[in-house]
Amino acid sequence: MYTNAVAGTIHNTGPNGNEQQDTIFHKYCYDTVMANSKQVTPAHLIPAERDVAIKGSANSDDSINSGKGGVKRSLEEDDSDSDGDDDVKRVKTD
Repeated sequence: MYTNAVAGTIHNTGPNGNEQQDTIFHKYCYDTVMANSKQVTPAHLIPAERDVAIKGSANSDDSINSGKGGVKRSLEEDDSDSDGDDDVKRVKTD
């Protein structure tokens, strides 16, 4: 699950400097970089708007820009009882 994340687009990536890359930023790291950097500007990192819609979802822009903050994803839990103890070396006791 991603908490405290900001979805956004990195501009000017790639060899030609004209490509865009969708990514997520950790909120604390994003705020720190924006507060302390003179070279990274909002023109480089744009978390509030997406230039390219996420594939496979018609209303994904609404969920990203809704202002509720954070990208949350749930992970499936593995309920199997096998712990994979085959690779554990145990000391023999007499």
